[in-house]
Amino acid sequence: MCVEIASNKLEPHRIAAYLYELASEFHSYWNMGKDNTSKRFIEKNNTIKNEKIVFLKDTILNIDLLEKHTEEIDGIFHQAALASVQDSLKKRIPLRMKK
Repeated sequence: MCVEIASNKLEPHRIAAYLYELASEFHSYWNMGKDNTSKRFIEKNNTIKNEKIVFLKDTILNIDLLEKHTEEIDGIFHQAALASVQDSLKKRIPLRMKK
């Protein structure tokens, strides 16, 4: 899973990239419904087909899995920031601070 990889490699950006990809895939599929009525989530009679509900639940499940790892994700960001500071100190690279 992306949390484990991000944690092992101290690369928190992988989590943001994963969420961006998930949102992009969902958005692309949603937009297919404009041209292909079989891809629409909401039918003309305001109902949603079962396979679309399964797709939505799967997308939500992916987000929920990340939510359950909130503490671990916070730790990844903390460790990555600490590693960056330590690396900068070793190399004597001045840190860029936001104003």
